[in-house]
Amino acid sequence: MKKALIFLTLILLISNTLLFAQNFKGKEEKVIIAPPQKNLTAGEILEYSVEWLGVPIGKIILTLEEAKGPEGQEFYHITGRSLPNKFFTRFYDVEYRWDSYVYRDTLEPYSLLKVRRINDDFLDIDVKFDRRTHTAKYYYVARGSSEEIVDFPTGKKIKASKSNKYSTVSYPDDIHDLLTTLYYFRLKDIKENSNYVLHVFYAASPWEIKVKVDKPYLKDIYKKGTFPVFSMSTDTELTYYILGKRGIKIYFTADPKRVPVLITFNSAIGQFRAVLQNLP
Repeated sequence: MKKALIFLTLILLISNTLLFAQNFKGKEEKVIIAPPQKNLTAGEILEYSVEWLGVPIGKIILTLEEAKGPEGQEFYHITGRSLPNKFFTRFYDVEYRWDSYVYRDTLEPYSLLKVRRINDDFLDIDVKFDRRTHTAKYYYVARGSSEEIVDFPTGKKIKASKSNKYSTVSYPDDIHDLLTTLYYFRLKDIKENSNYVLHVFYAASPWEIKVKVDKPYLKDIYKKGTFPVFSMSTDTELTYYILGKRGIKIYFTADPKRVPVLITFNSAIGQFRAVLQNLP
């Protein structure tokens, strides 16, 4: 009798579970890519936790502000900083700062300064863009820790160690630097399951990269929640040139702000991911 009751209870539980699954399954939420906002949001700060093979190694901070040029031009000033934590500095003490000025109306580049520090050695890359002639003056300066750098931005003299030697490079109309391409893409009118071509200025050369936009969906981000997102992926020579491996994928929110919430990529030393900490 007791076994019969246990068996009957199991049958009832299974039946109720199946009934619940059938009647309360719910409809799959349809996710769309909303049209983009018209302008970027001044004052925006995006802070990412960077993981290497699942281990936290530092952070990336992106900031965006409005700025005026020496002749009254209206710019966005976009800054990127890469900061290692104490664990990662034991293996590789590297730090980056990236300052880009772009015209507010078109997001075309005006100037770029990238500073890389490895231990006590610095490398400065300074680029001035001329959108009338579509040419860029590219400065490349290596310096030791004893040399000083003038605060950036200035609009005049950028750094004390600046050399008068430079190379002049031609570039296509719709060029953007590596950092500002991310912001340009956020304002671009895109469709799901579509392909696009972007032009990126990097290492004194223009690069053509092809990107694929996937279908939007609801994505669970560990300890952050569930968000409607779409991904943009690329597999080009540029990613191989920078990372030593092909393939990078960026996940954007599917709302008009298109906030990049997750970035994943492979490198010669393993897989990295950057997770946005201050999710909206």
